[in-house]
Amino acid sequence: MQKLAGWGALLALPTVVFSLYGMNFVNMPELKWPWAYPALLLLTGTAVLVLYRRLKQRGWI
Repeated sequence: MQKLAGWGALLALPTVVFSLYGMNFVNMPELKWPWAYPALLLLTGTAVLVLYRRLKQRGWI
């Protein structure tokens, strides 16, 4: 059960971030910045990697 919860947490993080960006808001200030999406991908990937390492250390994955 812990392993399923760990993998669920890893999948939930990018799902929440990308679902917010998929809503097509008109007045998001970062839409005018050309590096917004690459930076978002990098930050999300880093967060998932950090979460993966912590869950791996604690035996949840």
